[in-house]
Amino acid sequence: MVLRSALFLIPLAVASGGVGQHVWELDLNAGVKEAVPASHFVEAMAFSEDDNWIAVLLSHGARLLSGDSYLLIIDVQHPEQNIRLADVPGSCWSGLTWNSEDDAVLACGRVIQIRDRTSCAVAGKSKTFWLDGRHVVSEDGKIFDRACTETGNFPLAGGWRIGAAAALTGWVLLERLVWSTAAKDVTFWNNTEITLVDRSSGQPVSGWEKGVGGISFDGATFAVGAQAVCYLQATPYFDIDRERVYISRHCRRVNGGREIGIPMILKGDLSKITQSATSSPRALVEKWGYGHMFLDDLFPPVLKKQMIIDLLSGRIILSWKPREQTPSALHHYTLSSTGRYLAESGDGRLELDRLPP
Repeated sequence: MVLRSALFLIPLAVASGGVGQHVWELDLNAGVKEAVPASHFVEAMAFSEDDNWIAVLLSHGARLLSGDSYLLIIDVQHPEQNIRLADVPGSCWSGLTWNSEDDAVLACGRVIQIRDRTSCAVAGKSKTFWLDGRHVVSEDGKIFDRACTETGNFPLAGGWRIGAAAALTGWVLLERLVWSTAAKDVTFWNNTEITLVDRSSGQPVSGWEKGVGGISFDGATFAVGAQAVCYLQATPYFDIDRERVYISRHCRRVNGGREIGIPMILKGDLSKITQSATSSPRALVEKWGYGHMFLDDLFPPVLKKQMIIDLLSGRIILSWKPREQTPSALHHYTLSSTGRYLAESGDGRLELDRLPP
């Protein structure tokens, strides 16, 4: 039973510093009270399209066995005053998104109405996306309204599934798993092929008729305000007697499919675009690296740096060393829709920073 849902601002003088211009910091542990005290764990965060609200999907220590979560809706301008709290059955640790009208969120396969806090579950276990402001689509093409009633099917054929959707622009990214042969027809390997279609017609967008193959496990994502698609492409080749795979990152314009230049730091597979602003060319990027140049094959790469980068100009807006991750202090970052703010959670707190212009 929830006893209280007011959050408390922490004075900036005791804030941990963060990145950018510090705006405010909230104590989440003091904000949500239950009969059994426990720490809170942030599963996911997302800004509304107008940057006025932050949705936070929160697990409570006392609820870990039940698997339920809280959804906090926090006013960016007045975080200590306008707090809305709703229960979310289930826990997913990902997939928290706002609709384009900023009055509903999609979390753990559930549509949650912000005004009355009611929610419903979309049928099935597949991934779901906002198709437009009032409809959700699953990866297998089933379309649901905000009452979770199935209303139709998105046209899919030949093993294609929906990998992402840009509700504001009407683009839908399709992907399918294909089998290819490596050099000399010796080895078979699987990869993902992608293409881009128009939401209203279901037909390929100009320049994307042939699709793009060889997409790596990192998948593809919309970027530059959903005006481009970025992806890692894997190309197999043989080096003497050993098969290798060359990994390269590419970004292509939605209209026309023309490739655009990207910063050198994003060229290889040791950089990852973790989030792109929906109405800005800014993106949240992780830079990975190896601890020892001669032991790369023995040890996995480690996270070296996190950055906010303008994908068009290549300018690094901010750069910082990652915080130490522990089971009791998992730090998450999310970039606002316009690229103006960066939110960080961890240690039971939520921080907001204003980014440089």
